[in-house]
Amino acid sequence: VEVHRWIEERARGLTGLADEDALDAPAVPLEPERLGALKERFRQMGFADRRLAQLDTGEPLAELPFSLKLGARVVRGRIDAVYETDDGGLEVVDFKTGRRVPSDDLDQLALYAAALVRLGVSTGGPLRVTYCYLADGSTDTRTIQPAKAEAALAAIEARLNA
Repeated sequence: VEVHRWIEERARGLTGLADEDALDAPAVPLEPERLGALKERFRQMGFADRRLAQLDTGEPLAELPFSLKLGARVVRGRIDAVYETDDGGLEVVDFKTGRRVPSDDLDQLALYAAALVRLGVSTGGPLRVTYCYLADGSTDTRTIQPAKAEAALAAIEARLNA
């Protein structure tokens, strides 16, 4: 959470989000050395130099909140960052500071892609989704089609209703 807050503050030129600080407090705060190392890895991986996509209002797509109604439930979340790509598309990046995402987990990135589509964010090219593991500097990237994102929403809804 601390790394996510730092990325958002950097993207938006903020000094903090006082009204949301209590909600974003990490369960176990990162030690300053580890936080510094994760920030440095973010820079080394080139994310500090990449261009964030923007909403029509000019708002950068960093820590973008969303709400999706899935059946009788509402799923809320935040997309860590959406970057422009050289081929005119977008790349949704979810920064991870700890463990790798198991392949049998819910498809969080497809959920984020569906949220972007439902928010009216369009791409002029492919939509890529990426898990970025800041601890070891690795990434897991794939291209996702809107139909796949919608299918993931249906699967999540079914799992929530089970």
